[in-house]
Amino acid sequence: MVRTRTAAPTDSEPENDDNLEVISIGSLYNGPWDKKYWSSSRGKDRYPYPVGYQAVRAHNGTTYKMEIVEGVNGPKFLISSDDGNSVSGKTPDFAWKEFQKKGCTRMK
Repeated sequence: MVRTRTAAPTDSEPENDDNLEVISIGSLYNGPWDKKYWSSSRGKDRYPYPVGYQAVRAHNGTTYKMEIVEGVNGPKFLISSDDGNSVSGKTPDFAWKEFQKKGCTRMK
């Protein structure tokens, strides 16, 4: 379970082991490219790409920021680190692969 910045931890809430902090859950896109803002066009494993989503994760002394922003023809996925590396891509997988190619430390 991921805790948001505003959520207060409770005794029943599990510990956040992966150091992921969701800053903003964003909002669903509504416009001419709305089908591009979903992981697939149909099926039970379909999930949204909310515009404005932001999360940070600390790993091996580096903080990584992940964002989804509105692109020209669909969502744009941004990944940046506090050491100055950053990439963007049309899919989360493409952005992550490009980020790793730039010599960034591999994360689980």
